[in-house]
Amino acid sequence: MHSISQKHNLCPITQQTSATGTSLITTYTATSSVIKGVENPFYPAMNANSFTPTRRILEARYCTINAPEGTVDLIVNTDTCYDMTAEFTETTFVMRGTTTINPPVTFASKGVFKSTVYKGDCFDSGATIITDAVTGEMWERQEDGSYIKLSN
Repeated sequence: MHSISQKHNLCPITQQTSATGTSLITTYTATSSVIKGVENPFYPAMNANSFTPTRRILEARYCTINAPEGTVDLIVNTDTCYDMTAEFTETTFVMRGTTTINPPVTFASKGVFKSTVYKGDCFDSGATIITDAVTGEMWERQEDGSYIKLSN
């Protein structure tokens, strides 16, 4: 499981001024995912057209406590592309002599986000990330099923 507890770039959810009492499970299903511009024979996930490893990272479950009004049964189709050339050329992540960078380095993904009402406790949902829209608190699920608090 990929851990984001040390550093995360998750966007904060819209802060609610009062509890809505609605919890949502949001899932993402990737229909395609490609990294281009990086070749590493020792780490196939970095090679072009490598769908399975990036799909595993993207397809997480999120549970939102006190979800904002208007987000129930929401479906969002995505088609995003990120230019990560600077991140790959300026980092020690690239193993000198084994990784080939052919700019531009891009990560493209297509998929569908779906949110549905969740009647149970988010901490029993198996969600990868739990957020509370009123308090701003965020938790990440650990491999043993427990949760650690990321922010307040």
